[in-house]
Amino acid sequence: MRPLKLKTNLRMFVASKTQMGKTTWIKRVVLPRLPAYLVWDLKKQYGGHGVVVHDLKGLEDALSANCCKIIFQPLLITDTAFEELCEFIFFHLRGFTFIIEEVHQVVSKHKIGFYFKQLLTVCMGEPYFIGIIAISQRCANVHNDIIGSSGIVVCFKMFLPCDAEAIGVIPANDILALEPYACLIYNEDERDNPIDCWPPLPKIT
Repeated sequence: MRPLKLKTNLRMFVASKTQMGKTTWIKRVVLPRLPAYLVWDLKKQYGGHGVVVHDLKGLEDALSANCCKIIFQPLLITDTAFEELCEFIFFHLRGFTFIIEEVHQVVSKHKIGFYFKQLLTVCMGEPYFIGIIAISQRCANVHNDIIGSSGIVVCFKMFLPCDAEAIGVIPANDILALEPYACLIYNEDERDNPIDCWPPLPKIT
């Protein structure tokens, strides 16, 4: 198990079947290492990890108050609402990591919004420094640009071969054979041995 180094402007994809540990891993491993983040929290699982807002006006108010850990719980879960948030990020945020829970619900296999694609493909460097962490339990339904652009891919246990096979950089059989709450991590910076195995996180007592 190697230490995981994270940059604000990273590209990461996190995948697993539901209840296999991905959200807990994000909360305990990823969020404490990020200086500034915005979470698209459609399932309302991150409320205790930042200032909660529900619309762009609330987001503007949080930023005006110098908040750097923001949880966006949308009133409407639609492609349009997500794309409007991406447009706001593109024009107004710098040095933030954008975390998208259940990304397959707003960016499908065959459809990706203009501004989200800009965030994904051109906003890693100056002047943006925008990171993307996309999370999904249905990898087969995720747009190829998301997985393909991710320098770090984290996989917890999956049950459907089509979802495991969609990952590509980690052997599908290894993903299917994982014990619950353990994960495999592909890191393109570890060129000699890019895949690492993490055991389940210890329980908090």
